[in-house]
Amino acid sequence: PTGDASKQSVSQGEVLLFWDLQYTADPDYIDQGMYGFGINRLENKRIGISFSAKANYGLIDSDYASSLVKIGPNYSYALSDKLWLYVPLCANLIISNYPSYNKYGNEELEMDVNWGLDLTPSLALKFGEFIFSVGMQLCWTKGVSEIGTAGTIGIGFKF
Repeated sequence: PTGDASKQSVSQGEVLLFWDLQYTADPDYIDQGMYGFGINRLENKRIGISFSAKANYGLIDSDYASSLVKIGPNYSYALSDKLWLYVPLCANLIISNYPSYNKYGNEELEMDVNWGLDLTPSLALKFGEFIFSVGMQLCWTKGVSEIGTAGTIGIGFKF
């Protein structure tokens, strides 16, 4: 066979399993995002699974720091053997701190546990065993009236 190796077809059901270090942030607050790791199992033209755990400790005031865990199915399509499009739909569990005042006027930290859903159309680019991913997250959080948006990038390796 002849042709460009990057344009080789990928059979239906072929799997790309990778982990990555991630950073996600609202473009207006790029320095106040969340960092963490993710694991993705992409299956060409089929349903796979995505998982990630993130936090923003050290990037914002510790009184307002948050942790996030998300998991859900994804649908993926291999554009070539090197470039995959995937779209995770994840349920989120968000644990946040925020300051409040008790009846004596003293500041105390409260913990809030909330949930939401996000849809993150993404691209994964393979360079041998190395993976670079980029996506745009649309996030709905219970009790928040607006849909949040954020960009996300990841650098990782195939399993």
